[in-house]
Amino acid sequence: MLAHIQQGVKLAAADKQSLLLFSGGQTRASAGPRSEGSAYWEAAEASGWFGHAEARERAHVEEQVSSTERHCAHPESCGLTEY
Repeated sequence: MLAHIQQGVKLAAADKQSLLLFSGGQTRASAGPRSEGSAYWEAAEASGWFGHAEARERAHVEEQVSSTERHCAHPESCGLTEY
């Protein structure tokens, strides 16, 4: 999981026009009230944004859409029409 997050942060840091979207709702009751998207953001934060703190200002968490495919088909569902 961390390698996946690190790659996203690295790509976002390299492209100043990019948006880094950590996506995913609650997946397991045993995880408590934490969403998958929030857990990814927290992992990036705890890892010091892998040396790319500038990516933090363009990182967002989306917790409503249930799949990446839905993001691609309906970006407006998570407010991405402004980008």
